[in-house]
Order: sequence, then structure tokens, then C-alpha cells
Amino acid sequence: LITYIITRENELAFGPYLCLGAVVIVFFWHRIWPWAESQFFLFPSILLKVLAACLVLLMMMMLGLRFIKGDMPEE
Repeated sequence: LITYIITRENELAFGPYLCLGAVVIVFFWHRIWPWAESQFFLFPSILLKVLAACLVLLMMMMLGLRFIKGDMPEE
């Protein structure tokens, strides 16, 4: 938001957020892991449903982007 206000560019760099997430995991994994283990890995059916939903949503998003850009194949 601050970058947009200053430069009026609406592009968002993704790399710094990935690095920040990696740093958080490296330094705080012992606090994060017990929560994640109790929430997801003890209930594999929930984990599989979340994974399947994410894949379906990703596919829908990619098809939507192709439709918006006009890159849909001609039938």
C-alpha cells in the first residue's frame, strides 16, 4: 500500500514475502509446528480435502485468467 501511494505502481513483488515467510519458519518452526500438527496432520482427511480444494481453485483461477486475457483456444 505504501509503495502504491508513493509510486502509483500496482505491481507487487512476491520475493520479499517468500523470504519473510522462510525466515519466520526457520526461526519459529518449533512454535508453529505443534499447532500445524494438531490442526492438519492428525486429521489426514481434512488435509486431503484442503489440498483438493486448493487445486480446484487454482485451476479455476488459471482458466479465468486465460479467459480474461483472451488466450482461450478456438474450438
